[in-house]
Amino acid sequence: MRVAMRTGNVSQTRPVLYNLEALRGFCALMVALVHVPWTTHLLFLPIVYNAWMFVDFFFVLSGFIIAFNYADSGQKPFHLQGFMVRRFFRLYPLHIVTLIMLLAVEIFRELVVPLLTQLPPRGAFQDPFGVTLVLNVLLLHATGLTTQNILNTPSWSISTEFWTYLLFAFICKLWIKPGKRVAAMAALGGCALMALLWLNGAGGIATPIQYGWPRCIMSFSMGVVVWFFHARWRPRPDDRWLDASYLVLFPSIYILMGFAGRTSLLNLAVVPLFGLIIYMFAIDGGSRVKKVMQTAPMQALGRLSYSIYMVHVFWTSIFGFALNRFFAGKTTIFEMGNRLDVSLVLGDLVTIIYLLCVIGTAALTYQIIEQPWRRYGGRLAKRLNGEPTMTSPAVV
Repeated sequence: MRVAMRTGNVSQTRPVLYNLEALRGFCALMVALVHVPWTTHLLFLPIVYNAWMFVDFFFVLSGFIIAFNYADSGQKPFHLQGFMVRRFFRLYPLHIVTLIMLLAVEIFRELVVPLLTQLPPRGAFQDPFGVTLVLNVLLLHATGLTTQNILNTPSWSISTEFWTYLLFAFICKLWIKPGKRVAAMAALGGCALMALLWLNGAGGIATPIQYGWPRCIMSFSMGVVVWFFHARWRPRPDDRWLDASYLVLFPSIYILMGFAGRTSLLNLAVVPLFGLIIYMFAIDGGSRVKKVMQTAPMQALGRLSYSIYMVHVFWTSIFGFALNRFFAGKTTIFEMGNRLDVSLVLGDLVTIIYLLCVIGTAALTYQIIEQPWRRYGGRLAKRLNGEPTMTSPAVV
């Protein structure tokens, strides 16, 4: 999602928080790294090995940006239909394209490879694959209806986010005052946290797919609450103070990610820390960290963040299949988990090539899928909302 600010139903643009967009791109790249199925030196780093936690950064940031743009619409009515149309065309086109890409890879593995080699089929299409595929198409695969995560596995978060948008939209229809909207979303977040603790126990935010929705609601609501504080308390601290604060906050998150694994409730602590980072970035007037985030490479990474997140599993499948022909064993290095046992140097080289492929593909899908469909969704939403179509406010 582009971190662009617009008033809920008014064609009035607000500043674009480019530093937040760049940070989102960095997190997407970390998620792409944690999913590599081969060994690499990078997996010794907690920020990579536990990069699955950055999905909650996406949720918190999404709550902040959506609230920034829609929670305070003045006395104007909230257009639920237009809001959901924007959300749909922002998420769904790339979701369905990447789903088809991964389905093609799976068909090749199951039907073509056994004909050309001695490798037997893996049995990937056994029940309940068909039902789960339909749920993927309907964006329902992470709402508790299945325990199977197939094909483009990171898309579970897109499923939960879409339906969390709908919850937010209903809240905006029920209440006009932003304070009540935030309170209702925070209450939902509290309920989601309790559900998460009940369902997932000590796993915290390390959820299987069937518990992904309460995880999303909880983190999304944190972002909404952060917006509420930002809207009412927006200091302009000294840039040197901000840089000093970042020097404390970033290492703290790094250390926390090293200790808070998949079986520790400590991982819940990253959610408010992500909220704090977002708040600090939103009030940042010109720190050195902000200037780094506003450089051209970081901005490009931010623009491509959604595509990076959605296309990277296609390339992990391709590279993983190729490496598996030559390195069939699993590593015994604890930090690497259940990954192909290749030499670490070779793994590093393959990772560089893999990242180049991911970023290149993401640039392509951004140009031919993301951008055109997002613009179409924005135009359609304006017509549904009765807004003039001559203006072109930022589409979020």
